[in-house]
Amino acid sequence: MQAVYGQTIDRPSAHEILSAKLAPAQEAPAQEAPAPRGQYDPLPWPDDFEVPPMPAPVEPQGPAVWEEILKNPTVKSVLNTTAREITRSIFGTGRRRRK
Repeated sequence: MQAVYGQTIDRPSAHEILSAKLAPAQEAPAQEAPAPRGQYDPLPWPDDFEVPPMPAPVEPQGPAVWEEILKNPTVKSVLNTTAREITRSIFGTGRRRRK
């Protein structure tokens, strides 16, 4: 095992590899891209491109009809009773105790 694993190997680190890749890119001067040719050339980007203005925020119109209905105490009572009875019909009454 000493013959196989006993040798020290100095491998390049990730930093060295990335530095070597970036060095030629930094040394080379920036070259202009050749002019596009052909039928599918991209359109030139307009210099006077402006972002359209945002639409005005919608003003709240007051409470909705259902909000007004739910504020009524009679409606609240009916909804609470209905919900309680539906829950009891599904899970059974909670008043009985098991002995």
